[in-house]
Amino acid sequence: MNPIDLTPEQQEQYEAFLQEFAKNVDPTDYMPPSVREVARMDMDTLKAEFELVQQKQSTRSSAQRRWITERYEYESNKTQEQDESVN
Repeated sequence: MNPIDLTPEQQEQYEAFLQEFAKNVDPTDYMPPSVREVARMDMDTLKAEFELVQQKQSTRSSAQRRWITERYEYESNKTQEQDESVN
């Protein structure tokens, strides 16, 4: 079934299905455990882990250290952009 060939009513139903599906699927369920752990960290834990990585005291794998750094920088930039858009 090609979404282009659908009637307007069917397209609405298709869009509703996709939205409902997206709400009920947690992408972290499909990540490897080491990535999932970093993805599910709260900001306090992430910040503490990031500080350990920066101090070169982290006992995590190099891949996890990279993911921690990338996620922390992403979250920090996102917060900074939100603060700037409010002002």
